[in-house]
Amino acid sequence: MPLRIQKKEKAKMDFGLHKRNRKWYYDFYINNVRYRGSTKTSSRELAIQFARKIYNELYLGKYELKNNLKVKLEDIIQEYIFLNKNNFCKDWLQTKQWKLNNFLKYMTDQGISYLDQITVSHLEHYKAHLLDFRKPHTVKNTITIISTLLNFAVNLGYINNNPAKKLNPIRGIQKNKQRFLSKEEISKVLDVTKGTYLENLVKAAVYTGMRRRELLYLQYQDIDICKMTIHIKNKQDFTIKSKGERILPLHKNLESVFNGVNGDEYCFKKDGKIIHEDRASRNFIELVEKVGLTDIGLHTLRHTFISQCLMAGISIWEVAKWVGHSTAYMTELYGHLCPKRREVDRLDI
Repeated sequence: MPLRIQKKEKAKMDFGLHKRNRKWYYDFYINNVRYRGSTKTSSRELAIQFARKIYNELYLGKYELKNNLKVKLEDIIQEYIFLNKNNFCKDWLQTKQWKLNNFLKYMTDQGISYLDQITVSHLEHYKAHLLDFRKPHTVKNTITIISTLLNFAVNLGYINNNPAKKLNPIRGIQKNKQRFLSKEEISKVLDVTKGTYLENLVKAAVYTGMRRRELLYLQYQDIDICKMTIHIKNKQDFTIKSKGERILPLHKNLESVFNGVNGDEYCFKKDGKIIHEDRASRNFIELVEKVGLTDIGLHTLRHTFISQCLMAGISIWEVAKWVGHSTAYMTELYGHLCPKRREVDRLDI
């Protein structure tokens, strides 16, 4: 239905808003030119703010946010999750939503319901609250997610600035030196899992560095024995963490694991069914504890592959490409393992 908003200035903004397929659409005229489009939101309040922004940009030639209509924190969280559902894997999106909902509950308990009510002080108190029972690194990740949400709100014109940018840094965060297995420990792991349903899965993890879910959803059709490659790709029931598909080399020691089998069958199963990831992790820990390895999990095998590759002299760029990491991230976490060599001395002029 048509909606008229009276600005503090003399000019008036007359525009219509109507809902179609759960989304609000704006419709207005400026100098006898009609402008129509989607506000990309199912929230009426956000739709009004969006239409105001478009009108201001077109009519005034600039953007001036007017806080006559407030945007609820709950609404912007829902909108952020909805608009990013195709940008992140399902697990990471659920993690973001869980952390943001916890933030929403805390803010609601403090009497804060709207975006423009959130101050640096509120965020500092929330950070301190989290540090009472979370590790500093975990709290830093949570604050980063909240800051990303507030940047999202700034970009859409719902608030003027992001108060999270003024937060004091969290002290006591140490750079992680990832735990990885020595060659002797790798032998122990392979021996203790031999003859179990985890045998081939663990062997593949050691020689590929694939993530747990990537392994569990691997199908024989993803393996090219002729080219000796593995294709990690998104599927109907599985999304890669970074969403970026990649191809990695199939180590010669894995040829026997995948040779002679074709089709869309999953490579690793138990009792004819796909293995549940939590069960795989739990059973792996139970097995390796028998040989004295009490501080590792399935993900340790990914760190092991990366670390052993780098110590063997394989370039950090190549390994990053195989495991789906950025080179910068790899350098930060594993750079200390690279052989001490002066690449510049290779220059022969």
